[in-house]
Amino acid sequence: MKRQRFTAAISAALAVALDNQKHHLNTLIVVTADHSHTSQIVSEDAGGSGLPAASPPSQQHTGAVVPVWGKGPGSLRVLGTNDHIDLFETLGG
Repeated sequence: MKRQRFTAAISAALAVALDNQKHHLNTLIVVTADHSHTSQIVSEDAGGSGLPAASPPSQQHTGAVVPVWGKGPGSLRVLGTNDHIDLFETLGG
């Protein structure tokens, strides 16, 4: 149920952004995640040393690649996955 509410909220936010973009053609819309997480079980103790393995194993943030999508000016620089530094520059940082 929680995932359904999150998905509905993301969908609604994206619909607002896309509608806004129709009136502001210079708007770049970027959709991504800040980290991977779902269903990736990693062994790590509470101190973060990786040893000994947590009991039971926990779902921690991982360094796995996450997808990124873009629409609008500059979206050709947002293709599937990007280095964070490159994405920062694309977003005008």
